[in-house]
Amino acid sequence: MFRKLVSNLSFSPALVGQLGFYASRLHREETSRKLGLFFTILALIVQSFAVLSPPESANAANPNDLISGGITSQADILQLYDSNSHNIRDILTASGLTRQDIANTTQASFDYDNTYVYSRLPQASTAEGEHSLGYLTAAKTGGSFYGRPAKLTESGGGSGWVGQSKAVGWFAISQQNGNLITKQPLPSVTDGSLIAADACPYQPSIKAGDINCQPCPTNQSTWVKSSDCQDQVIFTKSAENLTRAADASLSLVRPSDKVQYHIDLKNVGSTTATVPISDYLGDVLEYAHLLDTGGGSFDAETQTLSWEPVSLEPNQTRRQSFLVQLPSTIAATSRGTSNQISYDCVMSNTIGTTVRLKVDCPIVKSVESAVTQLPTVPQTTNLIFGVVLLVVVSYFYARTRQLKKEIRLIRRDLNAGTI
Repeated sequence: MFRKLVSNLSFSPALVGQLGFYASRLHREETSRKLGLFFTILALIVQSFAVLSPPESANAANPNDLISGGITSQADILQLYDSNSHNIRDILTASGLTRQDIANTTQASFDYDNTYVYSRLPQASTAEGEHSLGYLTAAKTGGSFYGRPAKLTESGGGSGWVGQSKAVGWFAISQQNGNLITKQPLPSVTDGSLIAADACPYQPSIKAGDINCQPCPTNQSTWVKSSDCQDQVIFTKSAENLTRAADASLSLVRPSDKVQYHIDLKNVGSTTATVPISDYLGDVLEYAHLLDTGGGSFDAETQTLSWEPVSLEPNQTRRQSFLVQLPSTIAATSRGTSNQISYDCVMSNTIGTTVRLKVDCPIVKSVESAVTQLPTVPQTTNLIFGVVLLVVVSYFYARTRQLKKEIRLIRRDLNAGTI
């Protein structure tokens, strides 16, 4: 159109009016294409940050992590080990690992099949294979960390730093959470020697399938037959949905439901036993709030509900209860990246035995379980697409400017009488 208009201008000067209209339209077109170029450049800058910077999950850290938020390099592990941040050196030392063992690791992927995972908090019951281990700090105070078959809380594979230790054998430190993964359960007390893959985690001298392979009910880092295990108190856990008058474990718990947890204690020993009672509620409180502590004391920082120690005569029982309520709208928070049972639409609670209550989550959580991540697009593909888009938009903007300039020159020549 532009070429036809210009070629006929010398024969029909009246076309100069149409040329002015065309010039006005090009002016508006230039403005819109200038804005398009500006936003394209802005989008390319934002895309560059998104592509070149690793994404961070909104739920990337969990109190269960041995190293909160995970690690990015072997140097991170060694630095935390040297500074003993959050007792990580004490925990790894109690596991049988030395600094040299960690320094000899290499970054690699691994499979969770037939492995054990060790973290800061209990995630399952002793009947399912979880056991606790003690560690000693420089101040001579004690602490505990917990291990379980990985199949209880993990799925698929992971990545991290993999190595071989004389005391532990094959081991890995997870990149996502710093948790320790081993091929065999760690003994309660590490003496630096290898243990058999089928050894009892509480007493390596017997097989894992032995009837006596059980932890002390009141100190799960100790063997049930140890001289240190004197108080024979058994803990069991149950839950009741008061809103629906049913066993909460047999159906979904729904918005606004009230759930009452019961902790039952029984002294099966022959002497009076005095035991403390504490219950970690972190996983429960992801979907509910504490309505009644049942006379206990709740520590919001550690998310632990505890009661004063109780004394039980032989064969005597005791029940402690507390009440939680789900909100009217269930959270659609995505599943944790460092702790796969965090925000997984299940409220897990363990003390002696484990109670897992399925939560009626929003439909978006069902999509999350079916599609764990968006398709991965390589960084170079993203950048090439952005550059091509920028070139195309720049071309059309430059072409508009050139046409506008040509019209200005033609109108000038026309007014001067040269054409």
